[in-house]
Amino acid sequence: MQLAADLEKIREEDYGGRGYLRAQLQLAPELDDAARTAIFHVRVEEGALYRFQALVVEGLPAKAVEELHKRWKLKPGEPYSTVYAVSFVKEDVATVLRRFSPRPARIVSSLATDEEQKTVTLTLRFQ
Repeated sequence: MQLAADLEKIREEDYGGRGYLRAQLQLAPELDDAARTAIFHVRVEEGALYRFQALVVEGLPAKAVEELHKRWKLKPGEPYSTVYAVSFVKEDVATVLRRFSPRPARIVSSLATDEEQKTVTLTLRFQ
C-alpha cells in the first residue's frame, strides 16, 4: 500500500509538477526467495508534455478574480505544474478569499486538457 502511494506521489508531484500529466510508472519486482529480498525496478513513460493555456475563475467578485489572475505565475505556453496549482490554491487563493469573501468558499477545480494541442486550462469554481 505504501509503495503504491509513493509511486502515485512521484507520478503526481515529480512528473505532473513538470507538465507530464499522463506519466505512467510500471513496477517490475525482482524477488530473491533465498535471501528474502525484493528489488523493484520502476519504468517511467513520461508521455506528452502539457503546457498551461488559461486560468478560469468563476463565482467570485471581479476584484477577487483580478487579484487571483495577478497572483498566478504560470504563463501560457509554460509547462503546467500540478504542484504549483495545489500551492496556488492553498496559499494565494486562501489569502484572496480572506480579503474578498465574507465566508469560506467551497472550491471545485477542474482541469481541461486539449489532447491535440497538449494544453491545459484550469478552472476554479467558488461555491
